[in-house]
Amino acid sequence: MSSEHLTTILEFGGVRILILTLMIYAAFMFLRVLLLNLGVGTLRKEKLLKAFYFLQVVTWISFAFWSLDWIFPDELSTRLAVAVFAIFILLGLGWFVLRDLFAGIILKIQDAFRINQYLEIGKLAGYIKRVGHLGLSLTIDDSKSVYVPYRKIIAETRIKKGVEKTGFQYQTEFVVNWGLTPAETLEKLRMKIVNLPWCALTIPPSFRLISSDETSTRIKANLWLISEKYINDIESFKKTI
Repeated sequence: MSSEHLTTILEFGGVRILILTLMIYAAFMFLRVLLLNLGVGTLRKEKLLKAFYFLQVVTWISFAFWSLDWIFPDELSTRLAVAVFAIFILLGLGWFVLRDLFAGIILKIQDAFRINQYLEIGKLAGYIKRVGHLGLSLTIDDSKSVYVPYRKIIAETRIKKGVEKTGFQYQTEFVVNWGLTPAETLEKLRMKIVNLPWCALTIPPSFRLISSDETSTRIKANLWLISEKYINDIESFKKTI
């Protein structure tokens, strides 16, 4: 490649690549805002965001390879530049995954965490929902799920563990019409639930008001049952209130 050709590419091609970079960046920022404001559940939104971040990585890597190939067409320098770039990318991705994997192996050997165990990690606090290969899933406020990578747990100095929840967690909705205020309805429902023989006495149920009008009150409940086999009893109980 002549010096004149390289200068021409850098002058005009550089502007072209810069414009494309800004366009791709703006498109990803727009898509991220749409996903964050998407009216779906927390778990589904987390899965969509993970897929979106993976798409970003693939797109930027492909764009980088295309840019190198366009700047250095059909030359040995292209292969060398692409090979070096690919090695750095693989090393970065490998370290990103392996550090969570190694941290998880250490924690699992120590039997540090169990399902339904209470855990505080820095400002996060909740019950362990899932112990994965690269991180934990915490349930916060009985509804929101947060993923915590093992590298964050290893690096965090403020970790507090509590007792495990026993029983079976079950979430359901109640629709009642007792002619009471929302607060009175929540309290009455709570008293009815805690007196059921199928609910675990050590873990109080939690409730969240969804809607309330003149005809009915809709409430989401997070219950801990003695066993999974009592789900049908709860559903039968809902029809009697």
